[in-house]
Amino acid sequence: MSDKDRPLYQLCVAVLAVVCLVAPALTLDAQENLEPVDPETVVFIPPEIGAPRDRIGAGTRGIESTTEIIQLLIPQEGGLTTSDKPPIIWQVKTDFTGTMISEIAPYKGGDGVMLERQGLFQAGYYALDLGRSEYQLKPGTVYSVSVVLVKAGSDADPARAEGLVERVPTTSKSHDTYTAARAGLWFDAIAPLVRVDFSGRAMISNEALLVALAQSAGIPQ
Repeated sequence: MSDKDRPLYQLCVAVLAVVCLVAPALTLDAQENLEPVDPETVVFIPPEIGAPRDRIGAGTRGIESTTEIIQLLIPQEGGLTTSDKPPIIWQVKTDFTGTMISEIAPYKGGDGVMLERQGLFQAGYYALDLGRSEYQLKPGTVYSVSVVLVKAGSDADPARAEGLVERVPTTSKSHDTYTAARAGLWFDAIAPLVRVDFSGRAMISNEALLVALAQSAGIPQ
């Protein structure tokens, strides 16, 4: 390369480096804004194959909550997913100081994963972040999810919420909220709306859509 061409080459490399750094963020934003969503048009339809609760025996329970402070974002009969790491999220409805324990494990017994956090938890959405763990859900297995809040300095019974998750085998995955909701794939429907930060807070990109989905699935809001 001649000295005459070197400045132009260095400029091109610099521009390329900037594009590489900026492009992912721009692409991500563009994807989020690509399809405006209308919460009133999104309806969750129960899956044709039935819910997880249907496969764990008569008389067993689905969602159970001992308090109104926690709301697991899982339908009453449990939720389906095609993902090995679905978004397990819940809402803490008031500020809370103490210990938060979240866990997922096979309903019939087996290895699971548990996360215990302590401190001040502001009202909002939280998650058991499977995406940053090595734990993977197996197809055809029903899992039990539980979230427990133990209030600091209190003798009151812990607040507790429980739910069911099942990964179903499929030849294709739909990451579109509308399509997944109509197919009864609860966790696939909410996945595009959820991001989990390193603190375990769940960032919701469109809360109005999430609330509409939850209401159509019979989840109290």
